[in-house]
Amino acid sequence: MNRDKLGLLLASVNQRITDLNTDSVPARLLINDPTLWTQDPAGQEEIKIRLGWLKLPETSRELAKETMKFAQEVKDAGIKKVLLLGMGGSSLGPEVMSLTFEADFPLPEGEGGGVRAFAILDSTDPAQVAEARKDFPPDETLYIVASKSGGTAETMSAYYYFWEQSGEDGSHFVAITDPDSNLEKMAIERNFRKIFMADSTVGGRYSALTAFGLVPAALMGIDANRALTSASTVMNDTEDALFLGA
Repeated sequence: MNRDKLGLLLASVNQRITDLNTDSVPARLLINDPTLWTQDPAGQEEIKIRLGWLKLPETSRELAKETMKFAQEVKDAGIKKVLLLGMGGSSLGPEVMSLTFEADFPLPEGEGGGVRAFAILDSTDPAQVAEARKDFPPDETLYIVASKSGGTAETMSAYYYFWEQSGEDGSHFVAITDPDSNLEKMAIERNFRKIFMADSTVGGRYSALTAFGLVPAALMGIDANRALTSASTVMNDTEDALFLGA
């Protein structure tokens, strides 16, 4: 990574990297050491079950295959557009991918799916909702309802609106949520096209390489496996990883 552009900040960043190495932060992080965050025993127990993101470049491999297969099925079904309904961690990862990785990780010729148009609705502003309805009509759109808790008010409000607009057609909806959430139960009852289970050990802000990021990525035509490989490379390059963290 090019550090020269940091200018006057370079010295303080380098010092921070030195401090992190002195405290063995990389090694402690990779063994899920909760004392990096707190000395409180109760807090440590909570942290231990929230560190699944550290292994996502490897544990998400099968999910990546599943998402790419699903993207091809969506394309074969003639669905031309995808609208993601989500807030915060459920939408920020896909937004970054849509702006950054599509050109870097295109699917090999003849492989996977990808649709003609992809957008994110993370607002309850009536004008934005109306524009989304105009640009993503139900007859040619797949709606992704993404909520880790399964009850995010803004996301579910958007879902109820587009559910009504679609004529309550579950084949135009996909759910991404934690196991046993209300959204999962509703998606089963309403016969959604697909339900992707999120990893309950990964917080929303760290979920880019879980179903919250990989499902939209595959539908955009991004090669999820190559994205995971790139993430794994960064994980194995301690110096670059520390630079990003510093």
